[in-house]
Amino acid sequence: MRARILRGERGSIMLLAAVVLPLLLAFAALALDAGYLFDYKQRMGAATDAAAVAGAFEVRRDAGITQANLETYARDDAARNGFTHGTGGVTVTVSHPPVTGLHIGDNNYVEVVISKPTATFFAKIFGQSAVNVSARAVAGPDEGAGCVFALNTADTKYPIEFNLSQSGTHISVPNCAIVTNGNLNVVSGSSIDSAAEILVTASSRTGTGTINPAPIFNVAPSPDPFADLNEASLFGTSWTCGWSGVRTPTGGGAPTNISGTGAALLSTSGNNYTMNPGVYCGSSGNEGIKIGLKVNTPDPPGTCNPAVDDVVRFLPGIYIVVGGGLDWKHTCVVGDGVVFYFTGTAANPYAACGGNMLSTDPPDRFFFTAPLTTTTGFKKWDGTAISPAPYEGLLFIQDRRQGSGGAGAFPAVNCASNPVIADMLPQNMILDGALYFPNEHIVYGATSLSAGTYTILIGGTLAFKGAATFNSNFTGLASGSPIKTPGLGE
Repeated sequence: MRARILRGERGSIMLLAAVVLPLLLAFAALALDAGYLFDYKQRMGAATDAAAVAGAFEVRRDAGITQANLETYARDDAARNGFTHGTGGVTVTVSHPPVTGLHIGDNNYVEVVISKPTATFFAKIFGQSAVNVSARAVAGPDEGAGCVFALNTADTKYPIEFNLSQSGTHISVPNCAIVTNGNLNVVSGSSIDSAAEILVTASSRTGTGTINPAPIFNVAPSPDPFADLNEASLFGTSWTCGWSGVRTPTGGGAPTNISGTGAALLSTSGNNYTMNPGVYCGSSGNEGIKIGLKVNTPDPPGTCNPAVDDVVRFLPGIYIVVGGGLDWKHTCVVGDGVVFYFTGTAANPYAACGGNMLSTDPPDRFFFTAPLTTTTGFKKWDGTAISPAPYEGLLFIQDRRQGSGGAGAFPAVNCASNPVIADMLPQNMILDGALYFPNEHIVYGATSLSAGTYTILIGGTLAFKGAATFNSNFTGLASGSPIKTPGLGE
């Protein structure tokens, strides 16, 4: 009896094994297929991310890029990562602006979808011979981390790219990075008091001054963070000299209209000036705007008093300074929602190599804010109303051709080893915006006050004197920091 029962159990186990084993093999086979497809999708996702970021870089560089050119750039990056459009069933779809997701219709973003029908190994036993694998990515502008950049490593006249060579100089860059493509020098008695990080291309520092935090050395050189700024689109390529304003006696009196077609010389003491956007034309050795008035209020008030000080006020808009640059001394100079563009032409050449395109002298005081998207009354240099949005955060912008010796440079001389100088050493200085002089030697600081809600300084070489604080509160700007690094948005 017991033998019959055992024989029955053995038969049941064999029957159960015959039923279950194929199922286990099927699940194992499907698991192998799923693992392969998951890995393939991961690799496809990496290629999609790279293609989207590449597309966003090109859109940042050229907002008017054609769809065909954008597809070429994005698909080239996808191919570099193993997914070539039109080969092996691969499809790389590039959409600008995105057609799905959180950034539909936003021209700042690029959407890339890669798809490919992919054969299975074992699932075909069950009638599933191929699965369509796809990945999607969206990339657009993301805030960069830097606020202070020294870019020029070919300057033999100023071989230290980031230099605190004068005892008593103290700079602070809270919550933002310092970047130098060459050396870093901080002498005894000077200090870098704070920064998010300090990135140095050189292998070590010089000087014994305090640096906080400790620098990171042997970092790859940074590209120009504004290299993709489309200056021609923003500021034009040819201009007709002409400017206007109003002169009013300090403390009150009848106003007088003033205008000109060359340089603006604002030097009649005992007057306030209100200037309009325009084209201010000087030449090498003859500044486009020259100010020489007086300040009477005690230092440091952090403001200007038009009742007793001679004040020059620039109204909201774009100021084209063609040739010569600026010479602003002994005066309160203010402007809200303004951007200055410094360029040169054959008739009105830029400052010569080694010359000054911006000169200051205490007790002058500068109080400037760059445009916001909400700035009212914003005008072009020709007086027509224009949206301030494309200019948000831009304050002083150098035509990067000047000093390069290339096409569009006047004079046509490469000044890399003897750069033009931008001297910003007033008594008080509050600047909200980006100061962009990539080909120049900048001397920066103040005898009493140098600050702002947000300040970005980009130069060829940087020398600091006095005091300077670079804050980085970009919350008031609709699009955050003007420095953008394309990154993934979805």
